[in-house]
Amino acid sequence: MARKLTGEDRGYFAALIDGEGCIRIGRFKNKNGDLRYRAYCHVAMTAKGPIRWLAQTIGGKIYIDRRPNYNKPVYCWQINAKTAAKNLKKILHLLRVKRKQATILRQFAATLAGPGGSGEPRPVSKSMLQFRRKLWWRNRNLNKKAKRTV
Repeated sequence: MARKLTGEDRGYFAALIDGEGCIRIGRFKNKNGDLRYRAYCHVAMTAKGPIRWLAQTIGGKIYIDRRPNYNKPVYCWQINAKTAAKNLKKILHLLRVKRKQATILRQFAATLAGPGGSGEPRPVSKSMLQFRRKLWWRNRNLNKKAKRTV
């Protein structure tokens, strides 16, 4: 279960997010075929300790990615948009690489109605979908991988 973050915890959390983390807004189609958006914060690495620390300190879920092209198991931690927004607010001033993505995720999370950010109780308005699309696009552009030059 999540616990109160110390100053040292905040620094470590920020370093993990900046170095090994991903702050993402994804798009998908729901069971009715309607376009929707979902946001989350994710950290993946081959070291198990930091992933356990994140789950014990922040909360969220842990899983192991064992893709055949990986030499080792990759330990993954993930939290939903609302939990991410609450915790990213505590470290926003410490983030150097992913501050803009964290700010966009916090804006996205503010548009969610459900307690965990999923299971919208009513249909999403067209204007809300357009706003979420704008946030998705900004986040996508920030997360684009650089082209290889070699």
